[in-house]
Amino acid sequence: MGPMTQKAAPKDRISVLIVDDDRDTREMYAASLRAEGFHAREADSGEKALQLVAASQSAVVVTDLRLGGDLDGFELTRRLRAAGDDTLRIIMLSGASLGDERRQAEDAGCDRFLVKPCLPEELANAIRSLAPTPSAPEPGAGRSAAPSGRARR
Repeated sequence: MGPMTQKAAPKDRISVLIVDDDRDTREMYAASLRAEGFHAREADSGEKALQLVAASQSAVVVTDLRLGGDLDGFELTRRLRAAGDDTLRIIMLSGASLGDERRQAEDAGCDRFLVKPCLPEELANAIRSLAPTPSAPEPGAGRSAAPSGRARR
């Protein structure tokens, strides 16, 4: 297997946008997710993330809390929520595990908060638990679009 070899993925893969100003971290998560069959794109700032989300559909945005530029992860999340896509899921990563940051992430509209260092497998599992499977319709579509763990204001 060469370095560019990836596992076979379903025709309709879950689209994930990784937002982190640290290139090594961003590339590591993106490569790991691609190897797991996700369609992973990357943004190095909150501003770039907003452009990419507006230009094409992502099922999940994974953002670092601390981003370079004018937008941190909280503000990026608020702006994504204000755009009105209720199907978009947002996971925030942070090296800090303080309860206040977790609460602020939830208040901003994050669906999940993970503490770094976060293993790529843990991130992949979090994405799978939040994102609908694009290739399989859900029987009895009586479920709410928003996960029950997130309080919307």
